[in-house]
Amino acid sequence: MSMNILVAGATGKTGRQLVQALIDQGHQPTALVRESSDTSALPGVRSCVRVI
Repeated sequence: MSMNILVAGATGKTGRQLVQALIDQGHQPTALVRESSDTSALPGVRSCVRVI
């Protein structure tokens, strides 16, 4: 069963790993990041994640 999950701090070390693990398990994470955050820290994941 796929779940929509909000991840705060998705550009940090732990957040990136969590987002990738959620995608690998078939979930649909939404990344909560600051406007000034470098979202390039989510390579290859950007197309699967909604950043708000």
